[in-house]
Parts: sequence; structure tokens; C-alpha cells
Amino acid sequence: MTPETKVKTAIMQRIAAEGRLDTWCIKIYADAMQGTGTIDLLGAWHGRPFFIEGKAEGKKPTATQYATIERARRGGFISGYADSVEMFIRLVGEWDSGKP
Repeated sequence: MTPETKVKTAIMQRIAAEGRLDTWCIKIYADAMQGTGTIDLLGAWHGRPFFIEGKAEGKKPTATQYATIERARRGGFISGYADSVEMFIRLVGEWDSGKP
């Protein structure tokens, strides 16, 4: 398992551990039809939709992924990237508190 896959798996496990009907996640498997920049994880956190790009620790999204993150944010999604479960929790926690 790659370092990035380990991060995405850990995030998905943390989401599942919430045990709430309004908190869920699926992994998006991109192909040529979707084009470059497709975000990895789609779901909802406490009823708020999210698009999260999973990254290996210390890695950053590409310019195309950043553009997709911004489009999702403008569309009302919790959107960003996370290289750890803790980073994911901080990101969704900011939305829970109304900061972004």
C-alpha cells in the first residue's frame, strides 16, 4: 500500500468510526473520462458535503487539483486536501465552527 493510499484509508476509517447516518465517504477512482485533477474522497461530514484530496504526508496537490478544490469550495463543499487524519479533522472542524 502506498503512503497516499494509507492516508486515504485512515481518513475513510475515521469517517466510518463516526457511526452517523449523515457522515459517510467513498473513494473516487478517476479515469480518462473525468480528466486530471479529480478529487479522491467524496462524502458528507455531519451533513455537510465534502471533497477531499488525500495526499502522502508532506505532499501538496497539483495546480489542477487546487483548481478542483476551489471549484468544490465555491459549490458549497467542505473542500481541501489532507495528508493525515488529523489534518482532515482540522479541515472539517473549521467548517463545523463556521470559520472558512
